[in-house]
Amino acid sequence: MQRERDTGDSPRFADVTQAQLQIVTALAQTEHSCTIPILLSLMSSGNLIFETRPDDVLAAQKFVSNMLVQVFGLHCQRVRVRSSVSRRDFVRSLFTAPPPAGRARTRPVRKRTQPNSPPTSPRRQPSDQGSPFGGYFPGDDEDSTSAAYDTGPLRSPSHQHLASSSQWERGISTAYDGGPVPASPMSGTTIAGSTTAYFDHAPAPRLPNAIVVTGLENAGSIVHHTLSEILRTRTVVLEDDPAAQPGSPTTRSKSPLPGASGSTWILPEPFIVIYVCPFDDRERPQISKGLLDRFAFSGNLDVYHRPQSPSMRKATLSREDILAFRTLAAQVRIQPHLESLLSALLTAARHHPKLDGSLLSLQTTRDLSALIRAHRIAMGKRMSWVERSRDREDRAYDVLDATVDDAVAMFRHTVVHRLRSRDGPSEHLLGGMLCGAVLDIDLEADMGKRETVRPGIREVVMEIQKAVAT
Repeated sequence: MQRERDTGDSPRFADVTQAQLQIVTALAQTEHSCTIPILLSLMSSGNLIFETRPDDVLAAQKFVSNMLVQVFGLHCQRVRVRSSVSRRDFVRSLFTAPPPAGRARTRPVRKRTQPNSPPTSPRRQPSDQGSPFGGYFPGDDEDSTSAAYDTGPLRSPSHQHLASSSQWERGISTAYDGGPVPASPMSGTTIAGSTTAYFDHAPAPRLPNAIVVTGLENAGSIVHHTLSEILRTRTVVLEDDPAAQPGSPTTRSKSPLPGASGSTWILPEPFIVIYVCPFDDRERPQISKGLLDRFAFSGNLDVYHRPQSPSMRKATLSREDILAFRTLAAQVRIQPHLESLLSALLTAARHHPKLDGSLLSLQTTRDLSALIRAHRIAMGKRMSWVERSRDREDRAYDVLDATVDDAVAMFRHTVVHRLRSRDGPSEHLLGGMLCGAVLDIDLEADMGKRETVRPGIREVVMEIQKAVAT
């Protein structure tokens, strides 16, 4: 039967090939374990979890933020959440004003020994002992588009200026490390405890396109609910700011967050939240279930075994490119036979006796479908020798059907962070039939063998993939 041709409802094969070539070129000199998950999440309008060693969380956070700036050209905000942070301070830490200077640093500003001594040129931060990066990240040189917000004492007013418009176009990274909370991006005032700086000519406010956050596991349920509502509504509610400029692009509305009131800002497109947390192959990330369900993709990031990325002066992908890729991905079709496979995979994971799959909800199915479409565009389709042997004219158009390879590749990354490994046979499904609700039965004596080590989530998921998809 002749293959269906393009009728205008699906993009031409040449457009997809050009997009794939652009992606391969842009990501050629990058760490794929970091950039590919980011790209797929941006294309699917999802959020991302990176799991790494506990000692590497902060290093991984900075590395991810540099990739967001250097590869994707996004305005990135780094946030480290403290256990005592309030809802108001948490929201303002996510959406702070731009940095007060292009070369601002998170380290404290040293006092000069002489009041009239000439200013010294900025220098690179000293190497961190035990850090795989040696305190240096790509783009830390003088012309870098990545800057960090300085929470220490500010310099003289003559030095207080915001990042230039060219920096905003190229991408910039600011940081908040649990210290004084800056004011909203509507204001030219920065609240820093006893130190307050005033900017006479603040540019038009701009919310970040990406937020890389750590420490969410230390925050309370109010903070988790606040972030979950921001991701659900794609809006952020900032409390009334008297310094807000009239005519700014805000809308007055009732806040969807309890106890909040003020201006509602629509998040920019594209927008992504990346949560960097410690790795645990037997438990879910230690955040609320409602917030966890807002993250579509999860992956591992090993900062000690990454190749040294070259310092890039200009982002290789733009926000317009990402939105164009997203448009292509939305036109990918998932055929009924592939939908049946996805249903079988999710059902097997949800009811596996060794896994707690209670979080595999309808949102999981939606996230998996969106990631499959993004994977089809970004990673391409593996054509069989029969398809390759077809004549050139017949291959000039492509139906853009997702494949089993796309589904299998995205299944593990979509479900792993939503699963937890059960403690033992007593917690397995139908375990009550063996143990009972009251009786204390020695399973080792009754069953002859008892698992003493909880199985890894990824190991079980791989077994499910092999059993269902083959």
